[in-house]
Amino acid sequence: MSDCVRSMLSDWEAKGAAGDDVEIELSRQFEELTADVISHTAFGSSYKEGRQVFLAQRELQFLAFSTAFNVQIPGFRYLPTEKNLRTWKLDKQVRSMLMDIIKTRLANKDTAGYGNDLLGLMLEACTPEHGEAPILTMDEIIDECKTFFFAGHDTTSHLLTWASFLLSTHPAWQDKLREEVRRECGDGEEEEELTGDMLNKLKLVNMFLLETLRLYGPVPAFQRRTSSDLDLGGIHVPEGAILTIAITSIHRDKEVWGEDAGEFKPERFENGVTKAAKHPNALLSFSSGPRSCIGQNFAMMEAKAVVAMMVQKFSLELSPKYVHAPMNVITVRPRHGLPMILEPAGCPVLSETLVPTTKVAAYVTADLTRQPPRGHQAAQRLEDKYPPPSALDSHQPDLEVVGKERAQRERQGVTAAMGVAWMVAAAVVAVMASWAFNALVHLVWRPYAITRKLAAQGVAGPGYRFFSGNLGDIKRLRGEGAVVTLDVGDHDFIPMVQPHFRKWISLYGRTFVYWTGARPNVCVADVNVVKQVLFDRTGLYPKNLMNPHISRLLGKGLVLTDGDDWKRHRKVVHPAFSMDKLKVRMTIRHALSVSMMSEWEAKGVNDVEVELSSRFEELTADVISHTAFGSSYIQGKKVFLAQRELQFLAFSTVFDVQIPAFRYLPTDKNLKTWKLDKQVRTMLMDIIKTRLANKDTAGYGNDLLGLMLEACAPEHGETPLLSMDEIIDECKTFFFAGHDTTSHLLTWASFLLSTHPEWQDRLREEVRRECGDEVPTGDMLNKLKLVNMFLLETLRLYGPVSVIQRKASSDLDLGGVQVPEGAILTIPIATIHRDKEVWGEDAGEFRPERFENGVTRAAKHPNALLSFSSGPRSCIGQNFAMIEAKAVVAMILQRFTLELSPKYVHAPMDVLTGWVAVTH
Repeated sequence: MSDCVRSMLSDWEAKGAAGDDVEIELSRQFEELTADVISHTAFGSSYKEGRQVFLAQRELQFLAFSTAFNVQIPGFRYLPTEKNLRTWKLDKQVRSMLMDIIKTRLANKDTAGYGNDLLGLMLEACTPEHGEAPILTMDEIIDECKTFFFAGHDTTSHLLTWASFLLSTHPAWQDKLREEVRRECGDGEEEEELTGDMLNKLKLVNMFLLETLRLYGPVPAFQRRTSSDLDLGGIHVPEGAILTIAITSIHRDKEVWGEDAGEFKPERFENGVTKAAKHPNALLSFSSGPRSCIGQNFAMMEAKAVVAMMVQKFSLELSPKYVHAPMNVITVRPRHGLPMILEPAGCPVLSETLVPTTKVAAYVTADLTRQPPRGHQAAQRLEDKYPPPSALDSHQPDLEVVGKERAQRERQGVTAAMGVAWMVAAAVVAVMASWAFNALVHLVWRPYAITRKLAAQGVAGPGYRFFSGNLGDIKRLRGEGAVVTLDVGDHDFIPMVQPHFRKWISLYGRTFVYWTGARPNVCVADVNVVKQVLFDRTGLYPKNLMNPHISRLLGKGLVLTDGDDWKRHRKVVHPAFSMDKLKVRMTIRHALSVSMMSEWEAKGVNDVEVELSSRFEELTADVISHTAFGSSYIQGKKVFLAQRELQFLAFSTVFDVQIPAFRYLPTDKNLKTWKLDKQVRTMLMDIIKTRLANKDTAGYGNDLLGLMLEACAPEHGETPLLSMDEIIDECKTFFFAGHDTTSHLLTWASFLLSTHPEWQDRLREEVRRECGDEVPTGDMLNKLKLVNMFLLETLRLYGPVSVIQRKASSDLDLGGVQVPEGAILTIPIATIHRDKEVWGEDAGEFRPERFENGVTRAAKHPNALLSFSSGPRSCIGQNFAMIEAKAVVAMILQRFTLELSPKYVHAPMDVLTGWVAVTH
């Protein structure tokens, strides 16, 4: 051990011999040192010989940590996932290398013996010459080698790393330790060998290391599992429960360590470990009890030796570069490393950088769940059940017969129990086998078969990856796009919102296959094929309902229903969106718009800055509340807030693998979704109850809610077209979608008005010509041709919905390609709206004049504009949205000039808030 340390310190001295500052990553030095020590003392090999073992173990460490917070599904460990395959390969390498070391030892045993190190002792104990069954098999010996190869050096290296940090931040203690070391061990100038007796006298060094272990122990927590239902501290804990002991938290508990628990105070260990805190077993760095770390004496002796030899020769000073941010990666490590100035004592010419990283200490464990013996009561129960021989002897004649009968009954009971047990076991095995087979088919065979089938038809795509598909690539590409900002004249936000479509279309064409989990997605970016999907009336392409959070957000209303259910819903809802009814409600809409603009005017007579997107959200929510539900925005504000939270919850799951059963598990996200959904349904039910309570005096009402209630009234003597749950779902759909799309249309229209002042002037001139200073009527709005063109171009470039999805209800032909049942058909609207082959070379530019002759002639395909979808399932509220948008834009232009604020940063994402300056 001393030789290894001396070699390391000599390297440091050599690097500073010229007197120049040098940088050394000390944590790596400590890793190599402790690995070299464990290799020599436990396995007889040098660090360099075992380097490949350590590298493989290190990679296994990070693979293990990457799964620490995943749901552990037992059968998944046997599946050939990318991570499992890598783990199996590394484990095989480690075992092979360790076996080579063992074979070398066995080959030399006749001349050199087995050796007196750990490996030698294990081989000696298991040698076949003893004539007894080996205590350990060869596999078990290899497993012990793996444990000590990794953990035998890792804990000590991190103890030395954090001890170096604390020495540098507490110079008074550094001086005290140096003084003690030089007093007991000399100054190190004569290369005097450190002995065990010398190390035992280093009381201050021992206290210092114990306090280091308390504050920066290598393992922050360990776990045990209950083997049966048991009592734990007065709590009845069920069998199989995980008991987590949070070491780091316990080590900072003021009720255990005192008010100075958060401070570095080695003197607390002056009277030993058992008296350092209010509990004798409070220090858990090496665990405690019969299962405490077997290598703790080895680690402490090595740490004492290294610290002693280091302070003999060097003085530590923390570098100004250091940022103190400990993090947990299975073990505790500094997030940004530990730069440190290191100089020889009395000759400050050497500067070194020490960067610690802490690793796994696999052998630091303890069995703290053991229960104390039950004492006399347990012994008494045992005696009652099995009487002593003397008691049996006094009743021998009778007990002989009774014993035979009892034995026969017990045999019968055991046989029956074994029969039931075998039946249960067989059922479990059958279920597991079926599950494993289905998983294999779904996760491996089916994706492979579909990929080959589509490839044979010329449909390529990014390759399928086990379980997650291409979701990882999508997240990565979106993450890269999230940091991009655009010039205000640049309308191409595809690299930010749909970067995967941009990349894959360029590689594989407009029709390609990619994977969300194990489900194939066929990108449909060819407008002709899009028409085939959206104009279908036979039910071949139903809505995709894979994400339960989106279903909770929108409800199973008109947007998400299919077939006969959709026809029923549309029959009830459609009358509310006829042009006649929309024009009747214009008075309410205009009044709300005037109220909003009056607030803007009240803010100042000169220029005033207003955050428009939130204003438009409130306005459109107020409009939909009044015209569709008869309530004000204030009354429905809680509904909108809950819907908004549901929106973000739904969006956060869009790029996750959708496992159907997981929607029923009480995860944090599911619990929050269920709670919000319940709140929304309760609030909507209260609105409905109020309407029903007043129906005798005020009727059901002439708005959307009134029409739905009227159509489903029991007085008609027919089966209601919609149930109460379906009415609530329709309310959810229109409460959210009825205002959200229009608010974003108004937001982007305002942005484009501010960045295209010439169009703002043309629109204002048209509005004043057709409407004057009056509140626009329906007839006036119909004459605003330029405003309509402007809004259509806004929808093309900044449509509120960037993608539409359908599902193949059966194996079908899609544009000449055979698509399998269940495949998701994804229509990337935003990408299609920028396709130069559809819209011309100026597809990326803002040119409202392209709509001069109407929507059908604006592009090379009559159905190229998909902002409101297309075909029989197109948005039922598009006329409502366009009338509202025209009216608001017209009234804004009558009163205000829009100019973009200098604060605005053009970075369109899935949720946008923009700052726009409003001037008179």
